[in-house]
Amino acid sequence: MFDNSKVYNQINNKYNTNFVNSYAQTNRDEDIASTFEDIMGRAYKPVGCYDVGSPIYNKVVLINKVLEDTYECVKTGGNYQWNRFIR
Repeated sequence: MFDNSKVYNQINNKYNTNFVNSYAQTNRDEDIASTFEDIMGRAYKPVGCYDVGSPIYNKVVLINKVLEDTYECVKTGGNYQWNRFIR
């Protein structure tokens, strides 16, 4: 059901990984939830996973934009847990 070759790990490079875990492939909502869970829960920036231009980086940029555009309490360009890997 899941294609683990599209899941980030230290071996796969940033250009062929689209998901932070296998479950993220379930559907779009689970992809967003898994990506948000990953950025909120990680203590460090994993090598290659959030590099500029990678599919996962682009998802985090989109999540950040949606949060900035949706919630008045989220300031554009602010320092938040969810955008620390894309700054």
